[in-house]
Amino acid sequence: MTEKNIIKQEKPQITISSYGGSKSLMPNTIEEAYRIATAFSKSNFIPTCYRNKPDDAFAAINLGMEVGLPPMRSLQSIAVVNGTPCVYGDAQLALVKASNKLIYFEETYEGEEGTDQFAAICKLQREGDQEITIEKFTIKDAKLARLWGKTGTWQTHPKRMMRYKARAFALRDKFADILLGLTHSVEEMQGEQSIKDITPEEAQQEQVTITNILNEEKNEG
Repeated sequence: MTEKNIIKQEKPQITISSYGGSKSLMPNTIEEAYRIATAFSKSNFIPTCYRNKPDDAFAAINLGMEVGLPPMRSLQSIAVVNGTPCVYGDAQLALVKASNKLIYFEETYEGEEGTDQFAAICKLQREGDQEITIEKFTIKDAKLARLWGKTGTWQTHPKRMMRYKARAFALRDKFADILLGLTHSVEEMQGEQSIKDITPEEAQQEQVTITNILNEEKNEG
């Protein structure tokens, strides 16, 4: 009887790195990133738009890593609005703070609440700038954009939505290099467009998936 040596191929280990004082899984290769995306896409801990969609989860993880977000935080923080990747306002601010280039930040309101002049104000200053950047978003602005009173968070939390609008404008103007492609916040875009999947429905049949790419590379090897 001829003995056959069975070689067991072990999967590469995924690095656990520190991020913001906590430990996070950080892939080192495309295979590791896709393994994480596939595993997370089966979980109820991530938004429904990524569940059972490992390719979409992979894309979100990859984009998040470009701006310094670990995989799970990428899935929790990034959404796609009308085909445009956006980040939630709190995560957008967190990325800017993590850069250590934000030396002053303040959010306030001014004016008589309920009037067109009532405004959310975001004031910030970037390291190296001599002046403070000030952005305002008023009820009048919201009405002109046809957001005021719109079904959803513009009805339930209008002041907070105004605050996110002013914040997004200020952060985009002064920290585009930190946010890279995530210069729009989800809250800023909500109401103007409906949230859609990363891949338009009509293009899904022609999509080249990450799974196909990995399989082709494996076969060629």
